[in-house]
Amino acid sequence: MRITPIDIAHKSFGKKMMGLDADEVMDFLQQIAAQMESLIQERNTFRNETP
Repeated sequence: MRITPIDIAHKSFGKKMMGLDADEVMDFLQQIAAQMESLIQERNTFRNETP
């Protein structure tokens, strides 16, 4: 299965009593998704420019 930026942005995790800060995790996932989207767009631009 391929992971897309939207998969990353909407990923959720179960909660545990001494778990991680959910807001911090979601912020980090949003940053990763945005960078991945940017890289995909950059790759597609290079593909379109190359004969």
